[in-house]
Amino acid sequence: MNMNAQLERATLVVAGMSRLPPRKTFHFYDLMAILREPSALFGEPCDKDVDPNAKCPRVDWEELLDVAQQTAAENGMTATSMVEILQVAAEVLEESSLKICRGNPERVDIYAEEMEEPGFSYDLRVDAPHKVARALNDKFILRLIDRDMLRHGFMFGFVGEWTDEELAEIDRFDADIE
Repeated sequence: MNMNAQLERATLVVAGMSRLPPRKTFHFYDLMAILREPSALFGEPCDKDVDPNAKCPRVDWEELLDVAQQTAAENGMTATSMVEILQVAAEVLEESSLKICRGNPERVDIYAEEMEEPGFSYDLRVDAPHKVARALNDKFILRLIDRDMLRHGFMFGFVGEWTDEELAEIDRFDADIE
């Protein structure tokens, strides 16, 4: 391909490009605000509460802030990239027409001490069976992969309610193993 043909091809490619929208910059305090009050991003919760017996212990938000900053530094992330991951999760949830439960988060785990690299996971309870929440998680992960947004250290997930049938299936599986 000669120089004129390359320029012509490049000009056609550039002519077909859309302008990138400006990217909002978020700070770690913004991230913590969203994690503390997930309904601001994920929408009004349903009338159902997170099971108080299953709910995570009180979150140390200052510790989580520190771990989020360490996680970002270790994994080439920013507060903006973490908020964008949450935006993708909110997008997937909205498409499903499901709602989060009141009293979220369901669970927050900090891995800074247990693992060589800092990290944390954050789970939201949705008003759906466990299998539906798993399907939401699969769709969410695939969307992150498609957008090249999947990163180590910050894990987000949806949690559903275990049905009696699912619990019975687990019991049968456990009995088969023994």
